[in-house]
Amino acid sequence: MRRFYVRPEREARYGAGDGTSYEDAWNGPNAVDWQALAQAAPAMVLVCGERLIVLEVHWSERATLKKAA
Repeated sequence: MRRFYVRPEREARYGAGDGTSYEDAWNGPNAVDWQALAQAAPAMVLVCGERLIVLEVHWSERATLKKAA
């Protein structure tokens, strides 16, 4: 399972800012690249800060809803 990292938001980004490592983490939750997560799913997102939160992400295509007859 591929891992992605989110660190606390700050003025300067973390390394490449692509979430692929702790050094290159996304700069806060608003910087998360949901498209990258969708392409890598299932994936693990480590949200780093005062505490560590680990999220497991599974992506599914949204089914087309049909009106009942």
